[in-house]
Amino acid sequence: MQTLLKAVGIEAVPVLINSLSEYVLPELPTLVSFNHCILYLPGLDLFADPTDARVPFGALPMADSDKPVAVALAAGAKLMRTPAIAADANRVSVRSVWRIGKNGRASATIRVETTGYAATVLQDRLAQIPADMGGEAVQKLLSSSNMRGTGAVRYPAIQRDVQRQALELDLDVPNFLAEPEGGSVAANPGLSFPIFAAAYLGNYAADSRQLAMACLPVRVREDFELYFDPGFKLLRAPESVRLTQPDGVLYEAQYRLDGQVLTGWRELTLSQARHWCSPADYSARLSVMTSIRRNLRATILYQQSPENPR
Repeated sequence: MQTLLKAVGIEAVPVLINSLSEYVLPELPTLVSFNHCILYLPGLDLFADPTDARVPFGALPMADSDKPVAVALAAGAKLMRTPAIAADANRVSVRSVWRIGKNGRASATIRVETTGYAATVLQDRLAQIPADMGGEAVQKLLSSSNMRGTGAVRYPAIQRDVQRQALELDLDVPNFLAEPEGGSVAANPGLSFPIFAAAYLGNYAADSRQLAMACLPVRVREDFELYFDPGFKLLRAPESVRLTQPDGVLYEAQYRLDGQVLTGWRELTLSQARHWCSPADYSARLSVMTSIRRNLRATILYQQSPENPR
């Protein structure tokens, strides 16, 4: 690629980088600090990785973003840093509509729009679905999400030259309510797919950490509607919350209960300026991240009226 750019009058120089989860160089220079080579275009102030065909020119894969690099400029080598991904450029929007029958069976329509790195992740997942195997892929997705059912998936052709990807899912889940007579169910039923906020929180299960961890800037918006059969009585909805932490964490959730209908939305924004969190950052975020995860798991209580058995 360097030779091809030179042929059209564009200067490009080699860049040494570490594609692993290493975001800080050691104090002493060593060869193991770098394991990969990309390009830098000084005239455009642009980094490019021609070895990754999943991202368009002008963007970097996650493994190359927010990394210290050694750049072989004509005037001499220079230490620089690749740009971090901004939360506003890495977005997920999910709109879900669930309809629950009195026998516990549910149907759902889920529409997803993604941009930036989130779109690349979704494109990678969709590229793994063989032709004419969408139904089987949906069954596997439901199974990994502790559900049984069938469905269909629709999405426009994957275009790697843009970081945008949409997706639609139609689901039919016969055993959505394990106990139709009464119990609880997630306020916004999620799937084990990288489109819901829970997938971007990170692992905050430990009381503390000794090493830095990856922290991805992202903005995830979930809008949801749950329609229960008139035979149900909804007893309690989750509480609306707004949670913040000075280091770029903002989470807000609104829930509204109206008869047999629960509507609401959630939005998680992680807007820190870098892709990694130190052990001190982890400790500062632990409380708010735990509260966010608890709210994401919030449930709605329901009861079927005695005169309307399944």
